[in-house]
Amino acid sequence: MRTPKILAWVAVWALLAGPVAAGSKKKASQSKTPVPATSPAPTAADQPSAPAGGDLGTNAPPAVREILEKVEKAQAAMKDVRMDLKMEVQDATSGQKQTVRGVVEMKLPDKVFTHYLKPTEQFLYINGPALQMYQPGQNTVYRQSTKKGQPTYLGVGKELKKYSETSRVSIVKDGSDQVVLLFIPDNGESQFKRMRVTIRKDHWWPEKVEIESLSMKTTAQFLKPVFDQGLPDSDFEFKAPEGATVVDGEIF
Repeated sequence: MRTPKILAWVAVWALLAGPVAAGSKKKASQSKTPVPATSPAPTAADQPSAPAGGDLGTNAPPAVREILEKVEKAQAAMKDVRMDLKMEVQDATSGQKQTVRGVVEMKLPDKVFTHYLKPTEQFLYINGPALQMYQPGQNTVYRQSTKKGQPTYLGVGKELKKYSETSRVSIVKDGSDQVVLLFIPDNGESQFKRMRVTIRKDHWWPEKVEIESLSMKTTAQFLKPVFDQGLPDSDFEFKAPEGATVVDGEIF
């Protein structure tokens, strides 16, 4: 199973040292043509718990807007964050699963570094308008402008707010330490059929994202976040190693 398009969804937010020399930091890219499949019916866990979410609609209910504003405010106050990435991708047609492990670093306003450790070592760099993925096994660098697409985890609060404008949003769980939001798009043009986002209340940062599309289901967890360490800009810089193949085009 190939995952670059899926990594673009999460990977967390999002949702992971220096200018890169050959054989050091790297990242991958391949594309997968979605295979239409029947979207699974909502489970009991996906039903909103009244009255927490209020009526569903294209505009988020007040209780949901309050949560989204807290997420956006927390992210705006953050300077940088480092967190572990644990992700599982399951093909809707074959049922085949792939597990992804890595580390994510983010620095506001527009820097992301993702080091994927499993199933293969890959690296993603976002620095302003430039997005680069490096796959060491093929010694290939994939490049594109962030204007053509970027991972959902860049700008978590703003992304959730954006989805709330085009989705029916409800609160499916509201506990003492976390809250879970369910997003169901209002039209068939969305990239996903439903999305569940688990948000920690101690720092208002999403720690789990579950996305179901026609072709696959993705669950991403963003664990052990450490905020405002003063991450250096060099962590987000990348220069293609000498001899590497450079491919310009759409990655996400």
